[in-house]
Amino acid sequence: MDNSIIAKYRVKKYLKIFSIILFLSFISLIIYSFIRSEPKEIIFSNVSSSSITVSWSSKSATPGLAYVIEKDGLIPFSILTLGKDLYYDTRDIREKELQDTQKTMENTFSNNSAPIFFDNFVSSIGIIKQGKYYTHHVEIKNLKPESEYEIMIGDGIIFRKAISLNDNSLVTTTKVPEQIFTPVPRYGAIKDAEGMNTPVDELISLSDGVVYLNYFDEATKERSNIFSSPLNSEGNWYIDSSSAVDKEGDSFINKYIDSLPTNILVELRIDAGPKGIWEKTIPVEVTTPADTIVINDPELVKEDGLNILQKVEANNFINENLVKGVNANSCVFVGFCACGENVGGTWKDCSTCDQATWNARKCDKNQQSLSSAIQEIAKDPQNRNCGGGGVPNSTALISGVCKRCTDGRWQNTDASGCSNISQNGAIDQSGGVTVTDDDDDGQPPLEAQKRVIVVIAGQNENLACNQPLDEVARGCQCFYPVRVGMGRRENINYGQSCTAVSLPAVINEEVTNEVVQQCHESTAANATITLPGSNTIAICVNGRIVETVANAVDTTWSGAVNFSNTVLSVAQAGPIGILNDITTKALETQERVQDVVLSVLAQGIEYRASCSRLICRCPDGSVINWAGVCREVSSCSNTDTDGKVCDYAGHTCQADRCNGPKVKSELQNSPNFVSKAYAVETPNYTEFVLDSQTGILTGIEAGVYSFEHEGERYYFQVTDELLERNNGKVFLFVDLNGNDKFDKDDKPLSEYGSVVKISTAKQKYNYSLKTGFNFVSFPFLITNEEARMASGLIETLNNTYQDAVFSISKYDGTWKIFGVNGQSYSGTDFQIIPGQGYILKAMRNVDISLVGQPVVFEKQGDNAPITLYPGWNLIGTYGTNVKKYTAKSLIQGINSYEPIDFTADNVSRWESDVQRYDGLQITNENGIDIEYGFDFPINSLQSYFVRILQGKGNWQPELK
Repeated sequence: MDNSIIAKYRVKKYLKIFSIILFLSFISLIIYSFIRSEPKEIIFSNVSSSSITVSWSSKSATPGLAYVIEKDGLIPFSILTLGKDLYYDTRDIREKELQDTQKTMENTFSNNSAPIFFDNFVSSIGIIKQGKYYTHHVEIKNLKPESEYEIMIGDGIIFRKAISLNDNSLVTTTKVPEQIFTPVPRYGAIKDAEGMNTPVDELISLSDGVVYLNYFDEATKERSNIFSSPLNSEGNWYIDSSSAVDKEGDSFINKYIDSLPTNILVELRIDAGPKGIWEKTIPVEVTTPADTIVINDPELVKEDGLNILQKVEANNFINENLVKGVNANSCVFVGFCACGENVGGTWKDCSTCDQATWNARKCDKNQQSLSSAIQEIAKDPQNRNCGGGGVPNSTALISGVCKRCTDGRWQNTDASGCSNISQNGAIDQSGGVTVTDDDDDGQPPLEAQKRVIVVIAGQNENLACNQPLDEVARGCQCFYPVRVGMGRRENINYGQSCTAVSLPAVINEEVTNEVVQQCHESTAANATITLPGSNTIAICVNGRIVETVANAVDTTWSGAVNFSNTVLSVAQAGPIGILNDITTKALETQERVQDVVLSVLAQGIEYRASCSRLICRCPDGSVINWAGVCREVSSCSNTDTDGKVCDYAGHTCQADRCNGPKVKSELQNSPNFVSKAYAVETPNYTEFVLDSQTGILTGIEAGVYSFEHEGERYYFQVTDELLERNNGKVFLFVDLNGNDKFDKDDKPLSEYGSVVKISTAKQKYNYSLKTGFNFVSFPFLITNEEARMASGLIETLNNTYQDAVFSISKYDGTWKIFGVNGQSYSGTDFQIIPGQGYILKAMRNVDISLVGQPVVFEKQGDNAPITLYPGWNLIGTYGTNVKKYTAKSLIQGINSYEPIDFTADNVSRWESDVQRYDGLQITNENGIDIEYGFDFPINSLQSYFVRILQGKGNWQPELK
């Protein structure tokens, strides 16, 4: 036989053998993958209007992936996923985000040629490094609201239809929420004893696991929706529960937790993969952080009850929809171990709770009475009593308004909380206290209460009180107009605004026993106020009055009252006021108090603030507007108007038209823009390397730029269309003959040097908004002056993008909203400034662009301050050369800031594509920082909630 034929037969034989081996290997791989990746304990959680989280465990450590299929898909499993949009494990996504951020920072340091945009922070899904886990946690994003989905899960080779523990494969996203809340973080740690008696601090952390959390109300047996989070590498978990709802979709926090916190428990479930499934029920108040949970503890008590960890059998899972109804006479825990029952409309001590309820609370029926339980609560410094005998969480009718005692303060609550007042001073079902014989109508006694007099710079648009003297006596927050220039107080035009000497002012008089007084937030004024004999003034911060120390300088005021006084200079932004505490019995000292107020007002206030449109006054009585200029006339038709300011932008009258030269802003020390320069004023130079042969530069974004050549400044514009047409390349030349085209008489810019310094005059900033809420920041001065107010920005965006935006809101201790929110309309206008965070509520997915001037922050001496106060602060970073932070480094940067002793512990971000919060909590325990949650990058076009525990003032970010 011909050798060539023999060779062909051999090749065919080998190919056949190789094909058989390859086929068998593929089949073996499929079988192996099918066995090792079989999903168990499948749970759907974190369901929002645009996302669903699916989590499960597997027999072996494998990658975890998922994708969405059509509803009622017939195929229960699939092999490979060519063409599918895959979603990856949360831990892998978080790791990729930080890797991308590090690369971005390295590129920024090595080639400082362009600003960073949102797209720079988006992970490249195709190159995600997949970890192998026994437990899996995958977020499905960018879904449609109120839509049904089925999900396939697997290891990348074999995928199965996800069928949850309650035998459900269909998941429905929720409707777009009408409101948003500040973050509500819950967090803790999981450790593994591995069956050994080892001290807790020496135990290893469980890093491969998923934690589930839901609320449970003992009174109604109602459960919230389920939240989940994977454990980080330190065995810590972090879950934000601000979006918790009940079966009807009502906010669980508003409906249950804020009304009866003593009845609320948190149910935790830990899926530790091969190390078991564990459950624990704990009080809601001990979840920040929760006590460390130790699994596989040889000393584990095997019994049910509160704070008892249990190892449960697989598939033993209670779905929140399975518990329906509640016994009307079920026992309600008012505090600690006490319970109550409704007897003829009166709630009293009882011993008729069922044994299971007592066991769940680990109580002895005879251990504690209701009254002793309340006394025990009162000993807690976090549960201070209120005036009139109010214990924590009790309610009382005050001037016909139902109020609840919370942290030592009477606060407004739902009217139903005061519906069942007993006749003997006992506690009603909402914890309400009743009046004693000494009280005529349920009002707290006035004998030893504190009067707070606050003078606030600015004007309140909601000045109104009915029966003022009675309301003041009862603790109502009334705001009184005062005419100081006349030397006396006039209440004739009650509830109307009026001018006090050089600007409007209002007085807030309160007779309450509140530990922390409320105050009215009006126009921001950051300035000086005169106050004899003191170096402390009060400022309005996030809706509360706080004291701040000021620097004293002798001066003299000449006005309605002539005397020497002391000027107090305050560097912080915010409304200013004078705090004057007077212990009073009822209203006997009212006249004396008024005299003090008149004296303070008569001393005058130097007005140095950027104000909301048309609500502030210049020293001569003319209006000062948001642009910082005084509008002197409303029309240029009169003969004596030439040279006077006639519009919001600062134009002056010229002849009979308002088109004359602009005046310089009167507000050179505006608290919002102190020491900030913009590119058009102080050029922010960025060095670009030009191709010496072609004169072409790359790496530049769309915008308006300028450069200087031989003493002349040249401007040029780079458009998106130009960049797209030329693949991101720009050719620069000096148009020497002025014919707007390049010819032989012109020179490429590269002939003047290989490196050119270009400054950004205007920059285009791109945002990708998702349906629902989008947390945004504006690290630039918007070029369109009308869009520098919330009202103007909403109008501009809706005119440009076909009514795509419902509303814009901000948070500075209270929510302020402009636009449509749900079914309501709000007209609370406010400024749009760098450093503050904002929330745009979008009707649909839409990409928007804004043009603005970046804030110059290039060298030591430049400023890009961010104002921080105790509590939650919604902020954004800005500045042309500001450091690129992550959540962790942001907390560290704030805490290490030497001029002010800040303590920050949480940064939370709202993820628009999942419509819920994610966060990082850092808690210092015994000198060691413990991290709960996963670190994430900070994008200058997004806003973030930062929680401050201590310190207030301006924080200065670092330069790169």
